[in-house]
Amino acid sequence: MALKCDAGKFQNKTGQESCEPCPEGHACKAGAVAAVECQPGAMVSADKSLCEPCAAGSYQDESRQSSCKPCSIGAACAQGAIAPAN
Repeated sequence: MALKCDAGKFQNKTGQESCEPCPEGHACKAGAVAAVECQPGAMVSADKSLCEPCAAGSYQDESRQSSCKPCSIGAACAQGAIAPAN
């Protein structure tokens, strides 16, 4: 059985005594056996436990990001946007 890790860490090998840190741009919930890549429209949370959708007024057009980009003036960005809408 794999080690039960805290949020932000994972372990996919049995018999291990420590957990691996979640890679940049990936999320690892508590007990994770694999890291999940954050997709466009989302960013990894501060504790690396989940991929959060970008808030309204921001967007993210790249995967594996730790922040969202502000929507440009005059454009609209709904929650989880991957690009501004004009």
